[in-house]
Amino acid sequence: MDQGWAVEAGYQLLDRKKPYPKIIQSKYGEITYKEICKIWPKNNDNERKLFIGFLLDAELCFETADASKCKEFSQRQFVVSQLMKEERPVYIADYIEKDGLTENQTIDYRFLPAVFMHRFIVRVSELATVEDMWQSGI
Repeated sequence: MDQGWAVEAGYQLLDRKKPYPKIIQSKYGEITYKEICKIWPKNNDNERKLFIGFLLDAELCFETADASKCKEFSQRQFVVSQLMKEERPVYIADYIEKDGLTENQTIDYRFLPAVFMHRFIVRVSELATVEDMWQSGI
């Protein structure tokens, strides 16, 4: 079965030529059922679940811990790591300074595509709250 149409629909969420990325980015990457219905208005919930399932499988988004307990699709909430806030939360820097957490390890790469960090965030999303994450860190 050709699922190209589902993949194409899933990527609408990230298409910078469309208004969706800006809307989602203004919400720090969080996407609810309401936004899902706006992005794919002509599709039914089963198709929308398929699109979100593709995004989850491709590690382009993750489901929030609180929402993952919900059985109803309309109650679930997702976060698109590429559309999260760009800057590290100020309170994290304050926390590091206050508690003297000076241990730091930096690994230099000649080239590290941003998608690697986005996928890392998706994979470890259960270890932190969404508020503790940003596009390039957790």
